[in-house]
Amino acid sequence: MKKVVWIFSINVDGGGAPIGYGANMTGRGPEKFKEKLKSELLPEIELQFISYDTQSHDVPVADLIVFNDIDSKFIPDEIKKNGLSVSPQEVYQGNIEEMKNTITRFLASEK
Repeated sequence: MKKVVWIFSINVDGGGAPIGYGANMTGRGPEKFKEKLKSELLPEIELQFISYDTQSHDVPVADLIVFNDIDSKFIPDEIKKNGLSVSPQEVYQGNIEEMKNTITRFLASEK
């Protein structure tokens, strides 16, 4: 099983609410998106959504780290060089199939 970590929001030094598109989505929408995408990727891919603390400098352990291109300015180069930057538009639109295809294609190309 492959492990994918998705940086869904950015936490700036533990100071207040996270920023980024994950933090800007309201209501039940983000949770539905996460649950649906997780279920679509199982059993081949385990997906974990996190909020990344910019002061930690930790690199999540995963086969792939996903982040969006808007939040990428807060993501360390060490993560970006082996990560996958996605369009926040696909998340806002709830395009599960496109996200699934993007992740699986990227993992397949890494073999």
